[in-house]
Amino acid sequence: MLLILSLILGLGLSTAEGYSSKDLLTWMQASNFGYQVLQQALNDNQSATASEMSCLAEVRLLLQGAEGKSLPALRVLDAWGKFPQGLLYGHFMDMGNYESCLSLDLNKSLGSSITIKAEAKYCLSRIQFESLLLEAAGADALTLSIGTCIPSSCSAAQLSRWLQGHLQDMFGENSTGTTLVQEQDCALSHKEPMNGLDWFAVSILILLCTLVLLATILDYGEVSIKLLGTFSHSLVDWTPLRYFLHHQGGRKSRLPKWLAFLLWILSLSLVATVIFAVYPYTQDGVEDISPLAGAFYLCCSRIAWPLALCWIIWACQNGLAPIINDFLSWTFWQPLSKISYCLYIWHLLVETVHIARIKTSLHFSDYDAILRFWSDFGITLLVSLFMHLFVEVPLGRLELELLRSRKKPEVKSQPPEADNSSQLTAIPVTSISRQNLVDP
Repeated sequence: MLLILSLILGLGLSTAEGYSSKDLLTWMQASNFGYQVLQQALNDNQSATASEMSCLAEVRLLLQGAEGKSLPALRVLDAWGKFPQGLLYGHFMDMGNYESCLSLDLNKSLGSSITIKAEAKYCLSRIQFESLLLEAAGADALTLSIGTCIPSSCSAAQLSRWLQGHLQDMFGENSTGTTLVQEQDCALSHKEPMNGLDWFAVSILILLCTLVLLATILDYGEVSIKLLGTFSHSLVDWTPLRYFLHHQGGRKSRLPKWLAFLLWILSLSLVATVIFAVYPYTQDGVEDISPLAGAFYLCCSRIAWPLALCWIIWACQNGLAPIINDFLSWTFWQPLSKISYCLYIWHLLVETVHIARIKTSLHFSDYDAILRFWSDFGITLLVSLFMHLFVEVPLGRLELELLRSRKKPEVKSQPPEADNSSQLTAIPVTSISRQNLVDP
């Protein structure tokens, strides 16, 4: 691969006219952020423990290998990040090469003259500066995040000291004492063994899949398609409106045109206010929203949005919005409505996992945002469908069976048959006035 890359870069340039590999190494050492920072380890007098001393020895061997043009050693330095390009455009991070760092074999990089741990360690450093051209956006400071790659025996505290020493040499100022690297921002190639809670979760998942498989085999050919609709989620989540529509009994109410028009204006105004109320605070040169205004927005927006939707639902129910009603009643939405609750639960987790797994710098554009949206939506759809069929539907059916078993059939007592022989002829009761009218 390196040979092919060298051929591509060297097309049209003869060897005599090109620079030597030593010149390339000199350029790399002069511009490589990792090479400059690790030079501070040569003068580190604060490391005292055995692990820290082992780290210093490994870093010295790493630098010697880089100066000797050792390709494995150069790969360690090449995995480092650098000063973010496009800083004034808004790029504040260069994560380096995460995969390359953790895949390195330091036995080859550092040699066999010292006992070392044969793995590398990736850490993300965070260097804070005063705000630069961002005062208008309300930012008091900016933080540059740069990926690093060091031997696994080195600690985050050592790397933080080396970074501070490099910045002090470059800026000519005393160190601020701020911790630039934390151990929680570091990762190793090996994974931690599963603990008891992990095994418990795996056991529950295996048990759940087994029960679903057995139930599917037993009910094969007998399960009605109606079971897929065990849990139907109403679009009306506001309890008073649901109660009102239930007691309306399908009857359509009529409103004066002026009142319906006024309610439409009010509903659309609430929707627009919830969406665009905080938009002015995102513009340049505008101060941050005050705590009182922010709290007022968070509180009232949770009420205004369902109120606006309640009017739209009521209008569709009573024939005041036929086009909207036809669109919302389209059978195309029925499959999604079955898994709407699972979509609501799992979409945030899918987005969190997607963001947490980012290991390289990203380029932002409208097209990239579209790709990310559809990838998140597709994965969320698959996860929600799986959880709906394997969890929601079986538990819904189990709930129905339990409720059905609790209902005892009512035994109606039969009235005793009448005995005609024992019945007496009923004599009508006459009033006193009637008796007075009867002749003796």
